[in-house]
Amino acid sequence: AIERLGDGDSPERARLLAQLCAESRYTLEFDDRVRLADEAIEVARRAGDQSALAYALLITHDSTTAPSTLDIRRERIAEAAALASSLADPGAHYHIHDDRRCVALESGDRDTIDQSTEAAGAVVFRLRQPTLVWNELCQRAWIESLNGDLDAAETAATTALEAAPEAEAANAFQFYSAQLMSIRWMQGRWGEVVSLVAEAAQDEPLVPGFRAAYANALGYTDPATARPVLDQEFDDGYPARLDLVWLSCHTLWADAVSLTKHHESAALLHERLLPWREQFSTTRVTAQGSVSHLLGALEHLLERYDDADASFAVALTVHKRMRAPFFVAWTQLEWALMLLDRNADGDLQRATDMLEETLDVASLRGYGDIQRRAHAALRGIGTSTANDAPHDQRGVEDALAVDPD
Repeated sequence: AIERLGDGDSPERARLLAQLCAESRYTLEFDDRVRLADEAIEVARRAGDQSALAYALLITHDSTTAPSTLDIRRERIAEAAALASSLADPGAHYHIHDDRRCVALESGDRDTIDQSTEAAGAVVFRLRQPTLVWNELCQRAWIESLNGDLDAAETAATTALEAAPEAEAANAFQFYSAQLMSIRWMQGRWGEVVSLVAEAAQDEPLVPGFRAAYANALGYTDPATARPVLDQEFDDGYPARLDLVWLSCHTLWADAVSLTKHHESAALLHERLLPWREQFSTTRVTAQGSVSHLLGALEHLLERYDDADASFAVALTVHKRMRAPFFVAWTQLEWALMLLDRNADGDLQRATDMLEETLDVASLRGYGDIQRRAHAALRGIGTSTANDAPHDQRGVEDALAVDPD
């Protein structure tokens, strides 16, 4: 069909190229999809058709999502928002706001997330289209997770699943499962859904997101079992197709590697993640946190303590700017544990202050794993300091191996 349109700069050609890009997300390599998107957008510009341009900017977004395209996608979705009035379909206005808040999440831009969510919600309220209602509920789940309200996040995810039949949403259960897994992780209840993750990873072995989630779940619940899973990923080179979940796969793997002390993988994953240290990891239906946090965890494992200190500082800044209490508590916990290992002048007091603040937040909000680990670390510090002995990290490690309850 594209060949029949020739090489001219027509709005129809721009739309067809954009549609081909969108529909080739799983069949063409990433660079080819990017070239299609670029061509579609340039044809629309030369044709001088604002509606075709807005369409091309919007519909090619998902297919060209990867860490390397964040800057250009941020520019393009902002341009699409400015052109939204040229689109006859009001539902397209919603999808522009939806994409813009997801780009803002990747960028660590909470103000734009809130602005776009307000705009998207207004469209849904006005149109009441079942598909938009379902999608908005899915988005509200990760937003509530970001807010730190895990009960509200689960309510939104469950309500979205209930709304899925009317919306004829084919991916509804997959999205719900991913969100439930994320919520259970934040609650420190990974054990309740390990079987669900294992089944998904077994049924879809070529889907890296499921494999990464399985490794992560085992890292929290059964580190000994996680190690052979990570051994296999390492031998295979941690394969993941370059698309919108590439970054989240690698951050999930990095977390599992940190938890299990899988030293063989640490340098490889650190090298892959380092260029994206300023970004925030997300699948568009879940949030995994600042990439700098995972870099700090890997640097801790590699005993590059000063690098880890700097990375955790960046991560904490991002998480505070995002007004994300779970992620703030998570970074403070991991940063404190690194400080206890480094044990330089002032590190013990810094770690103690962080752990006490983290424990208060985690206890109040129900972040079970963070609460247990912070409590255990503080108890380990108390054991070593109570005897007026120099701080010994072995006391902390011993305490971490015991459930304080």
